[in-house]
Amino acid sequence: MHGLFDNNDIPLPQEFRRVREVPLGRETRLSVDGGGVLICDPRALRKLSEDVRFNMNGVLDPDGKTCAVCDFEGPWKISWRRAFEFARDNWLAPCGMYLLLTCCGELGFRIEFHESQSECPTSSAQDFCGRVIVKTGELFLIDALCLWDDEAPGLVVPIKSGEYQIVVEQQQGSEYRSVTQSALIHLFPAGSQSDDTSYLGRLEGNVS
Repeated sequence: MHGLFDNNDIPLPQEFRRVREVPLGRETRLSVDGGGVLICDPRALRKLSEDVRFNMNGVLDPDGKTCAVCDFEGPWKISWRRAFEFARDNWLAPCGMYLLLTCCGELGFRIEFHESQSECPTSSAQDFCGRVIVKTGELFLIDALCLWDDEAPGLVVPIKSGEYQIVVEQQQGSEYRSVTQSALIHLFPAGSQSDDTSYLGRLEGNVS
């Protein structure tokens, strides 16, 4: 990957004041109002162009339920796909990011690190897999509302810089009664032999 981290003087997004550090292995709640959670190195948030921001407004509305639909032309399924492909090719992929579409509300997240893929539970057809690149020693999980609001809440996980495979496993229960959706996120060093790279997942339904 080139372009995102070539300049080490790029300032980190310290303006996100509602980002809090979380420990590995313990469920944590995150309030989400933007329809999704960005999983990324914090510097990726400084590489956002207005064209990407416009298309992300559509990507975060996969069912075409908000006024963002009015800004796009043609059938929504086609427009959404074009918006996602633009955001993927011009931001998510070059910056090594992952977008998890969610409901709006209070979500539960638990993040676990594994030394190798063999230690990570085998993913099922219901899980989502992707890759993230960390260059600052921090991994953000932040409400996608951060694209427009620097008061968006988020979580930060201290982690060694590198390229990681992620497996997002939707959970059917939570220790918090207020949580509407819950996910377990597995992280392990990405192997060069894996070509299975995705930049998008979606949590469906609510916890039971």
